[in-house]
Amino acid sequence: MISPVQDPARRRAFTLIEVLVVIAIIGLLIALLIPAVQSAREASRRVQCTNNLKQLGLAINNYANAHSVFPQAVPDGFSLHARILMFIDKKYLYNSINITDAPHSVVFTSSPNYTAAQMHLAVFLCPSDGSATDERHLPDQGRTNYAVNGGYGSHVHGYNGPFDTGDVAHRPQPGSFASILDGASNTAAMSEWVLWPGDLADRDPLAATFDTEIAGANPPFDSFVRKCNDLDPATSPTTGGKFAFWISSGPGWTVMNHTLPPDAHSCLNNGNMTDGIYTAGSRHAAGVNVVYLDGHVRFIPSSIGLAQWRSLSTGAGGEIASDGAY
Repeated sequence: MISPVQDPARRRAFTLIEVLVVIAIIGLLIALLIPAVQSAREASRRVQCTNNLKQLGLAINNYANAHSVFPQAVPDGFSLHARILMFIDKKYLYNSINITDAPHSVVFTSSPNYTAAQMHLAVFLCPSDGSATDERHLPDQGRTNYAVNGGYGSHVHGYNGPFDTGDVAHRPQPGSFASILDGASNTAAMSEWVLWPGDLADRDPLAATFDTEIAGANPPFDSFVRKCNDLDPATSPTTGGKFAFWISSGPGWTVMNHTLPPDAHSCLNNGNMTDGIYTAGSRHAAGVNVVYLDGHVRFIPSSIGLAQWRSLSTGAGGEIASDGAY
């Protein structure tokens, strides 16, 4: 009789302890592998995001060379994005736009530009932010993760970004390379922002806009900025977020500003969209990609000094931009 110890069938089996050890090792390997895969995917998404901005920066330059001025951004008309379609190989889409129709009417199916506004263009979207395809918002909204630099502090400084010259009381005129006295390599053209999915319950501090609740139509600039920066996203009232069509211009639609540094809060000035703070932000780690007027792209950390960040938003502010500051 063969003893249990010598039984071949018995010797081929795994003990419970061996099985548990193998499962533990596999679990450990998966735990180590998943972050590495996610990190590799995000690195790939960030490269694509950078390439998109490079294309848009090149398109802005080509537009300026063809028209001797920059495409306008701030007035409530068609966006900079719509104006550069010809220069990002979207001539068919550009030709389909009816310029006699009010851009903001694209929310209605009766608008002649409704179909164009539904177009989801990959060059306008950063793959790191999935909000553009979030099921909670209308599926027919063609949006953009790349917002135009509108300067900073519009209700005290007017339109001091590079694309428009003038002030809040007068309709701005398009800027040009000749008006960029600080240098094209020192002036931001576009930055990223995180899209709000359209759910009023969403309080994502990167995507939502909040109400400062400061009394008065024009509160002191510094008070407004401080209130917005210090608010608690968990309790502060929301007013929506960054979610508009890429075809339409205007603050909060396709125009951001440098009033607060990247990844900070965004706020309306007592419900006033024009004077609001619309901050750059991204799903990348601690910063945003920025394309400059000369076409180069840099990753700007959210820890950048506020004065330095604001200096990048003005084309003729006379500030000295130092790479060492960020």
